[in-house]
Amino acid sequence: MSGCYNHSIRLARAHNLDSELMRFALKSTQALMIECAQHFEMKEEYDKAVQLYHKGGDIPRALELCFRIGEENPKHPHAAIAFDMLNSIAQDLGVDSSPQTLARCADFLVQHKQYDKAIELYVMAKRYHAAIEMAMQHRVNLTDDMVEKLTPPENLTNTQPNNNNNGIVDSSERREILKDLAKALKKQGSFTLASKKYTQAGDRVRAIKCLVRSGDTKAVIQFASISRNNEIYTLAANYLQQMNWRESMDIMKAIIMFYTKAKSFMQLAGFYDSCAQVEIDEYRDYDKAIGALNEALKYLSKETSAPNTSTGRAAIELQKNIEKRVMLIEKFMEAKAAARNEPQTMIAICEALLQDPSIEEAIRIGDLLGMLIEFFYHQNSMQDAYHYLREMEDRKIQPFPYVEASVVHDIYKAVGVSRGGAAGGTSSKNKNKMNDEDFETKQNDGPRGGNGGGGNNRRGVVDDDEDGVGEELDEEIDEVSL
Repeated sequence: MSGCYNHSIRLARAHNLDSELMRFALKSTQALMIECAQHFEMKEEYDKAVQLYHKGGDIPRALELCFRIGEENPKHPHAAIAFDMLNSIAQDLGVDSSPQTLARCADFLVQHKQYDKAIELYVMAKRYHAAIEMAMQHRVNLTDDMVEKLTPPENLTNTQPNNNNNGIVDSSERREILKDLAKALKKQGSFTLASKKYTQAGDRVRAIKCLVRSGDTKAVIQFASISRNNEIYTLAANYLQQMNWRESMDIMKAIIMFYTKAKSFMQLAGFYDSCAQVEIDEYRDYDKAIGALNEALKYLSKETSAPNTSTGRAAIELQKNIEKRVMLIEKFMEAKAAARNEPQTMIAICEALLQDPSIEEAIRIGDLLGMLIEFFYHQNSMQDAYHYLREMEDRKIQPFPYVEASVVHDIYKAVGVSRGGAAGGTSSKNKNKMNDEDFETKQNDGPRGGNGGGGNNRRGVVDDDEDGVGEELDEEIDEVSL
């Protein structure tokens, strides 16, 4: 049969019957295919030549012809045909092809923006770095499938460096490839995938940084929980403090646990300080605030043992600040306790606290003045109640989170003063006049102004609900201690 095709091919060539020649060549032996391919190449019928070289098994020659046509004259009609043929040949390339052939074919595909296939060929050629660099340079979005291909198989990893082309990647090189891949993924915003690759590369610190940027709180907690690295614990806790830990018992526990494991006592003390502020700002619970501040002092004592270090000096400074605040809060609590049986003691303590320049760092002045106003109101000492109501207004503190609107209304009515007016009756021209509806509307408004509510970014609306972070903090103080 081969002899029959050989004779037919000779006749077709002799009479320039190229269509018949191509038909017979495709059915002949590989040797005859190569011979016919050379014939078509000489006649510059490149599409036929490439096809016959490919089918005849001379893939390097087929690729070489495609490259030559595409590089010499990219605008020539044959260039498009060459690209199509090369794309077809590339589908048949495998790991048994030479790395040089694979890499050159991949370069050609990159020029024609065939990035997916180019990555496959780079991987076959074990040119992982080139593939990753190409993806970053051309802003190729690395999909999960691409990332999987760009990850050298661990079971093929050799522990010893090697310079052969047997497809084995040594462990050191694999780590570098994974780090480069993670960097590319991070740059394109695929933080979860980047974290996975950094983890596989053994760089767990960068891995958790990527998880933090992904915003996956659950993953951050899980990752840090199985780590044994102080930096990871601290990074996780710092991130979790930015979350809504006030509403989540699990997040609160995790913050305390991670700072404790990291021995970051300064930061743990700062967290308890934040908890105390929440108790004051949102729940007006000074008892629990003192409990949190005492926890802060307990952990600060572990840092003050080295007073000559910067951390030690900062801890001592914070310790002094918290101790002063605890003392002021305790004084305030003493005044509250004395209100029923020792009112003069309560008044004296409150007056002394109002004169303390650091009072706003410890308690909300609105709470203190509100207690005095309520006391004198119930004693029917309206002038005294009005005096402290005026002081609240002078400090630019809205009274309504601290004193009921009906109480404020009754006080002004009793002393014959309009809201913002003077004694001796009301005036229709008074622009600050406020009717009953105004009081009701503003009852839920928060403190306004620079010193409203005692400073420190006080929140306006006070929630008297004792559930939530208050109970959680108590449990934490009991459960998590060293």
